[in-house]
Amino acid sequence: MTRFSELTDYVAIPAVTSLRLSPDGAWLAATVQSVGPEPSKFGTSIWRIDTGAAPASRLTRSAEGESAPEFLADGSLLFLSKRPEPGPKQEGAAEPAKSALWLLPPAGGEARRVAAPPGGVSSLAAARVAQRYLAAAAAFPGTSGADEDAARRKARTEAGVSAILHEAGMVRYWDHDLGPDSLRLVSGQAAAQSSVDAGGAGVDAGGTDGAGENAGLAELRDLTPDCGRALDEQAFCLSPDGSVAVTGWLVPEPAGGLRAELVVIDLETSERRTLLGAPGTDYSDPAISPDGWLVVAISGEHDTYDRPGDVTIVSVPLDGDRDAIARDLIPGFDRQPLSAAWAPDSQSVYFTADDNGRRPIFAVRLGTGEVTRITQDNAAYESLCPAPDGRALYALRASISEPPTPVRIDLSQPETDPVRLQSPGGPVEVPGRVEEVSATAADGTTVRGWLVLPDGASAESKVPLLLFVHGGPVMSWNSWSWRWNPWLMAARGYCVLLPDPALSTGYGQAFIARGHGTWGDRPYTDLMAITDVAAARPEIDRDRTAMMGGSFGGYMANWIAGHTDRFGAIVSHAGLWALDQMFGTTDNPAFWRRIFGHPATQPERYLANSPHLHADSITTPILIIHGDRDYRVPVGEALRMYADLSGRGKRARFLYFPDENHWILKPGDIRVWYETVFAFLAENVLGEAWRRPDLL
Repeated sequence: MTRFSELTDYVAIPAVTSLRLSPDGAWLAATVQSVGPEPSKFGTSIWRIDTGAAPASRLTRSAEGESAPEFLADGSLLFLSKRPEPGPKQEGAAEPAKSALWLLPPAGGEARRVAAPPGGVSSLAAARVAQRYLAAAAAFPGTSGADEDAARRKARTEAGVSAILHEAGMVRYWDHDLGPDSLRLVSGQAAAQSSVDAGGAGVDAGGTDGAGENAGLAELRDLTPDCGRALDEQAFCLSPDGSVAVTGWLVPEPAGGLRAELVVIDLETSERRTLLGAPGTDYSDPAISPDGWLVVAISGEHDTYDRPGDVTIVSVPLDGDRDAIARDLIPGFDRQPLSAAWAPDSQSVYFTADDNGRRPIFAVRLGTGEVTRITQDNAAYESLCPAPDGRALYALRASISEPPTPVRIDLSQPETDPVRLQSPGGPVEVPGRVEEVSATAADGTTVRGWLVLPDGASAESKVPLLLFVHGGPVMSWNSWSWRWNPWLMAARGYCVLLPDPALSTGYGQAFIARGHGTWGDRPYTDLMAITDVAAARPEIDRDRTAMMGGSFGGYMANWIAGHTDRFGAIVSHAGLWALDQMFGTTDNPAFWRRIFGHPATQPERYLANSPHLHADSITTPILIIHGDRDYRVPVGEALRMYADLSGRGKRARFLYFPDENHWILKPGDIRVWYETVFAFLAENVLGEAWRRPDLL
């Protein structure tokens, strides 16, 4: 028995989602997701993970949860929480609770609320050597100050108004509406506090005792009044001395498009200047060097009809302007960087990039441009935290068979294995093994993937095969997945194939280009080629196979259903069905129309690649799954697909989640999702009787 045998045990595994390193390098603040006080919801808390060998300890405990930890220079820890303010309960609140800014002293003890904008705070940044911080806070257009914003909110609530007026830009994003308020950057300053180390003994209990603890909320300076939707989903940072901020800034492009520039904002004067900006290019995730001289950012070209955009890392002087020339730090490096972090000496930048089914850490030396691969294992890294002395790098390490785990990497001996730190998740035993597989595509290209084999699979004990197709589509199967977890399938006797077809990252720009705008061509034939190789293995029962996918994987599920009858069952989660409909109702139509063109004037790719045009050819039983609050692939795709298949007498079921989005995120809904999939596969692959999940 493992934690994958029972869904309640699986859902209860704590998930470490992010890391921040303390200024002295002694400990990591980790955000951890686990089932909350109410079993129907997940909650987040902040844990202390020692960089040595001490056990992990939980720092925050409120029922409302805590997230987004950031350290101030004195070692104080800022975080966000919707926990109520200390003191007597306020009656008749105008709006649901919003995230406020809290501070945990460096010596431990109770946290105190330091700022509470009426619209809440969504993200944070802190200076390296000053006590200044930056926050993204929502405010209504035309308001000045917290009192005006609070009054506007109260008036709307009392009038029963929920309407949002859009005049430009996007209307929704992934799972939420944009508006009626919008983000602004606000700055604050905290007094330095004693940094006597409590060793993690004094922790925040999440209580609300003592009204005096809330006295004197910080006064926040609004740096970007009435900036419209320029800050939607944009990352920002502060210079080490806290004098300037660098942030992404959205500007309109033709045909309803947007691009992200980088701007510099003076915290004293609020003056703003453009640092990087170019048509058809997004600059994101800025980071200022520890010496305060340079800014690095991820530079991503927009896709065009003819080719996919490339991605690289650039640097530019912090005191430059929009005429400054950005330097490509990794020219000729044929992989797409995902994140970057400065070395403490400001002479190197660490970054991650998908590479051949892994996501290693690399380093580029600014003086020479030399790129070095730091990690050599079969793992995927994120949340990079360089130690202040330059000797170690802390990160979250994950793989197909291990959830994200905090590790320490010795930079003086990078060939040694990373050291796993003690964390709340602990080791997780998986019910099987992972092997690497590959196939040769029709055009001679090598297509590779991972094969998850359950315990006991052998030539004498053959097992059914499940093909899992990843989303994206520009991504890779190289890490742990909580939502599409192959080990839950392995625990029930299935072998799971995790391939990287055309469009996948980690194999160079030409590999992505093989499937650009032609989703139904090489991505499909790549999948069939590697499925042939997996099905021919002696452990596999090639007469019992199924296919599953979500998002782009859902598109491929729908496409495969109309082009082959080789699978006994197909599961399509959040799948694209009618491309002309999808690319007009998604949250960002301009993004997709760069690739496929407009259906009225360039219909060719829609006609060649839309699954709904092949509905008559479908013979395989299909389970359609969709969340109503999915704004990336709107639920209309599933509704139309179910109607099209039902109207033709095809075998289809529709699992509908009224209050979930692109991802199924509630513990109970996750269990029901898997129970329905298990039952559907058992019926159509294993030949068992259909068993409807009890809660459905």
